[in-house]
Amino acid sequence: MQVKRNQLISYFLLVLAFVGFYQFKKTKWKKRLKSLRKRSDFEKRVDNYTSTERSLLNEHLRKATIALKNEDNDLLTALAVNHYLYQLLEQRYNEGDGHKILSDGYAICGGFAVTMAELLYSKGIKCKLAFLLGVPDQGAHSLVEVFFRNGSQGLFDPTYGTFWYDAKTKKPVSIIKLMA
Repeated sequence: MQVKRNQLISYFLLVLAFVGFYQFKKTKWKKRLKSLRKRSDFEKRVDNYTSTERSLLNEHLRKATIALKNEDNDLLTALAVNHYLYQLLEQRYNEGDGHKILSDGYAICGGFAVTMAELLYSKGIKCKLAFLLGVPDQGAHSLVEVFFRNGSQGLFDPTYGTFWYDAKTKKPVSIIKLMA
């Protein structure tokens, strides 16, 4: 009788542990999905721009993409904006949003990344800021990860006008694939 009781208690504890893990996993995923749906700071900022600030963003976006024949291609738009900011902005310390940085004409990596994210967001292209830590002589570096409508992702560095792609497929690479 004692053996059956111990087995029953072990079984009961195992079920409790499984249910607890399932609830934890379910809650963790709910939080993750909720965080993915939350708008980032730069998205909120762009949505609250005045018409003057928004027109400056749109003017720079137009200049960046003027040579594109197909403006619906997210990859080409991201590449054009990436290159445009690399050519346009000087590398000097500056704080502020994309509007201030475009007006001043200079920034460091964080400003380049925020400005690119704001320009792409105003075009309707989803993206997020990405960061590299432990960079020699720098400490950290800011990048932009762009989410294309076809489901792929690409990592861009507007500070140096670069982006990463797979040499075999010639397609952009996400930060997760780059770090793997």
